[in-house]
Amino acid sequence: MAHTDFPATWERKIYVITAVFTLFMVGLPVFVIGMGSYLHQIAPVIIGMLLLGIFAFGVSQAPRGYRLSADALRIKRVGTDVVIPLPEIARISLAEGKDVFRNAGRMSSSGGAFGIYGRFLGGFFPEFIVYATHTGRMVVIQRTHAIPIIISPDDAEGFVERCKALGVTVE
Repeated sequence: MAHTDFPATWERKIYVITAVFTLFMVGLPVFVIGMGSYLHQIAPVIIGMLLLGIFAFGVSQAPRGYRLSADALRIKRVGTDVVIPLPEIARISLAEGKDVFRNAGRMSSSGGAFGIYGRFLGGFFPEFIVYATHTGRMVVIQRTHAIPIIISPDDAEGFVERCKALGVTVE
């Protein structure tokens, strides 16, 4: 079955936040080691393992791209992909000029390290899920029986047109 891949490259803000996050993850154990004493000798190991787990989880959940086929949208991640059957998509639209994150709170999400992903409350919708890497080209996917999802393919207009060609309602 034919499919179309849509890359999801990072905007500059994602690079900066990821770099700061990574420096913190590496720097904290190094700082604790420099403090001396026995407690400070074991603490970096514990902190390092915890931070490594957080780092690995963040990388595994971050969006890497999107694959659109005749039957589903697949949000590609290092970890398990998210699959949305096309019949579950009620409508799709570009988020042009809409600040989807205004007044939105993060619930279980990342606001910039490796991308913007996870569950958000308030703002553009009462509740929504994001799998994005660029805030300037977002696409809103409203589903029939689930909360909306926001993604950011590099070619947002082309993504919406491909969805329309597959029979998805476009606003």
